[in-house]
Amino acid sequence: MNSAFFIQVFFLAFTLFSYTTALDISVLSSPISGVPTTVTWTSVDDNDPAKFDLRFVVNNTDVGLAIANVAVGDNTSGAVNVTFPEARPYVLIAVTGSWPNYIQVGKSNQVTVVQPPTNSATTSTPTPTASTGQPRGTASATSTSSPISESESRSGSILDNPIKRAVIIAVSTLAVLFFLLIIAIIGFVLHRRKLKEAEERKRWTFHQDLMVQQRDNSVTPGGSVINISRGENPPRVELDLDLERGVDAGQEQRRGLPAVPFVMRSPKGPRPKPTMQYPFVSAGNAGSDVERGG
Repeated sequence: MNSAFFIQVFFLAFTLFSYTTALDISVLSSPISGVPTTVTWTSVDDNDPAKFDLRFVVNNTDVGLAIANVAVGDNTSGAVNVTFPEARPYVLIAVTGSWPNYIQVGKSNQVTVVQPPTNSATTSTPTPTASTGQPRGTASATSTSSPISESESRSGSILDNPIKRAVIIAVSTLAVLFFLLIIAIIGFVLHRRKLKEAEERKRWTFHQDLMVQQRDNSVTPGGSVINISRGENPPRVELDLDLERGVDAGQEQRRGLPAVPFVMRSPKGPRPKPTMQYPFVSAGNAGSDVERGG
């Protein structure tokens, strides 16, 4: 601790003793910590050094190198970019030679470095380089550096990238199509289920018109079939037969009557019992039936 303090005191004493004013150092704008700031130098007399270094001084204490090997050459002025590391008051000095034999050839006024704004975009600090300066008799050109604006920091966002924007649109479209396909499949399954349930209900419903009906085989071949509706009494017809002729006396009048069971009655013989019934057949089979009855 004591040795460092002694070295600093020795350095300040030596620089004050060997101080010569050859360069005028100026800070053009209010410096911001971490942001490059333009610093200009101007030749005061003809005893300009070939090159010099700029160093930071805080409270008369050398705190570090600002930029090294700034070439002067035949130039009378020039500009360099210097980045102040912290927010505090600084003084820039121009020195030549090597430590501890520094020779101060220029000094700037004290500047106060401030903190960067809280909403400012993060910027990268470029490495400061020495400027080539301007030829004698010409005005010096100064370059300024400003922080990157907030709009420029958003240039690399997703919406500004055409590839990422196309991917987002494609994924959104596929998601909508997949959702619609799922809805269509669900609707088709529900429709098929309703059709199946309706078919099952129809299968177990009784349909009389579709039932198989049994055929009446009691009618002899050649006889007439009568379709008698359910619930009605069958008609009964009494025929007057001539047993000697073997034909029905009223056949011509009753030819259009339906064939139904009847009770035979003889004018010469005994009356048959009511239980004796014979099927009525067509006229072609009447003779044989009468003979069998006689």
